[in-house]
Amino acid sequence: MTKVPIGPMNSHQLPYCSVNHFLYSLIRSSRVYRRGLITQLLKMFDNDASISSSTSLTLDEQLFVADNLAYFPYQVQDEPLFIIEQID
Repeated sequence: MTKVPIGPMNSHQLPYCSVNHFLYSLIRSSRVYRRGLITQLLKMFDNDASISSSTSLTLDEQLFVADNLAYFPYQVQDEPLFIIEQID
């Protein structure tokens, strides 16, 4: 799994966060960088026939990326809604 404990749990805090939560928290202040990272992560799920099979991700790698997207420390509703919009 890609979830790691973030320390002692309390009732107001999720028990897990993504492995790359620190990276996301660094770029959280800039919408352009934040959306650029999310867009690039979502492009990893495209199974376009024009892309060679050597660049496609394995199922385990896709699971890693999906877990990170699910457990990023989102602060505003715009962030997960942008992901939903891009997936659609």
